[in-house]
Amino acid sequence: FGVDKRRFKILNIAPEYPFPVQAKLPAALGAVHNFIRILDPLDEALGINTVFSFHAAHRDNVVGESFLEDDDEQGILGQKVTAAERLRANERRDRIAQEMWDQYQSYLELLN
Repeated sequence: FGVDKRRFKILNIAPEYPFPVQAKLPAALGAVHNFIRILDPLDEALGINTVFSFHAAHRDNVVGESFLEDDDEQGILGQKVTAAERLRANERRDRIAQEMWDQYQSYLELLN
């Protein structure tokens, strides 16, 4: 969502549209963002797409690390997904899931 907020400024302001229209904006703009990424994989959108520059920036600095080898696989949007990107995404997903679980456990403790 942060990427969309930086790319589409309408998400940062109070739009003067009816609430049902406002509720549809994030999903619609997310779809537009994905469409742009499919048609122009090199689109930098003011430098907000850091996933693709991560591999290039660290490829030469971390020589010999197996997770940076060229064992790319095709992603959902047709982009190459490197092992490093996959590892980073998995770690982020696990961190978010753990934080959510911890918050849920804290909530349950408050109920008891």
